[in-house]
Amino acid sequence: MTDLGKQESIELLWVRTILYSVVLLLTTVLFIVSPKHIFSKDFPMVIACSLAVIENENLLLYDYKVYASEERYKKALDSDIRDVRDAFLQRGEILIVRTRGPEETLENRNTYFLMTSPNVPELNVEYYLIQHVKFNHMILPARTLVLTLEDIVNLANNIYFMLLILITCCILIPFSLKVTQNALRIKEQKHVKTKLHPEEI
Repeated sequence: MTDLGKQESIELLWVRTILYSVVLLLTTVLFIVSPKHIFSKDFPMVIACSLAVIENENLLLYDYKVYASEERYKKALDSDIRDVRDAFLQRGEILIVRTRGPEETLENRNTYFLMTSPNVPELNVEYYLIQHVKFNHMILPARTLVLTLEDIVNLANNIYFMLLILITCCILIPFSLKVTQNALRIKEQKHVKTKLHPEEI
């Protein structure tokens, strides 16, 4: 009866150890694949662009470029605009790119605006700075809003990441201890069984 009880307890310990190990493995995998932030770094600019006031008196000419050929101009619509946009993002400023087009259009590209107009000279690209945004019927400096949103986003991402680590540790630490304890108990019971029944070795 005693031997049967010991055998059952060892089997139960093995089952528990395997289950705890599976939980540890799943928790580790989930931590690795889970997003480490809830807001992207471009999120403040996306919000600011949605609140931007697109009016002529709110646009400040930042720079313009004239290209010597159509080929160079087409390349500029990709590489040069991207470089200027990245510089604006780093400073927390909202960009409007104005190029020549058959009609007046305005496209929100999430982190900047692309405007076309027949009034823009050929092979020219104009860069404008949006000075203000409208939020809850209030006119605010665009850069102030972007920088404030960046601080909020960074704080939210840091809190989320710390909570993610805390929850993961709260699962990993106790289950790791349980696996270790069960492994020691299995080893101990095997040792006792070996002493009681050396002929089974």
